[in-house]
Amino acid sequence: TDLKRRLLRTQIAAADRSNRPEPRGAAGPGGQVLPSNEQIDNEAKLRGEYTGQLKEFTQVRDAFGRVATAAQDPSAAGDLALIFNYMKMLDPGSTVREGEFANAQNAAGVSDRVRAYWNNLQRGERLTPEQRVDFMKQAGSLYADSAASYNSTRDYYADLAKQYQADPGRILPPPQRYDPKAMNTIISDAEQYLKDNQREGQ
Repeated sequence: TDLKRRLLRTQIAAADRSNRPEPRGAAGPGGQVLPSNEQIDNEAKLRGEYTGQLKEFTQVRDAFGRVATAAQDPSAAGDLALIFNYMKMLDPGSTVREGEFANAQNAAGVSDRVRAYWNNLQRGERLTPEQRVDFMKQAGSLYADSAASYNSTRDYYADLAKQYQADPGRILPPPQRYDPKAMNTIISDAEQYLKDNQREGQ
């Protein structure tokens, strides 16, 4: 990419001037060294690339939160919300809307099995407690995989920022790095809640 080529040029230039002090920005209030225009430009480009990588993860994370909430509502509306948001985790670009049937066109990234569950709910069927637990576990696995990928992306850009002598704090906005162990605890607690409290709707 252009960014990687710029990084290579920066590294070559740094080697050529190894006997000279590194250029620094102007001193600000209290003697604080402000970033140079080049640093600001590099940080802006890195931040733009990084935030562009977050879109799908953010969609998966938000859909997982809605799945967890819906799973604790053993009602027709709760079942619909659970499957709808689970499909969004599988296929963030899905265009299926609540109240309409899913098919290969509006939910291409969703399996036939999950689409069948959704369409059966549209016909008035309900999920069993065991099915709710199963979907919650699958949603947790999807979220964990997405979060692991997010962590790798965040670590990559944090390292890239350091190579540019930039401040990672100005490049990597929230959310912070995710802890898989903490996520597994959340998922396990939610699953236990479902097992202890859910009853199949009448």
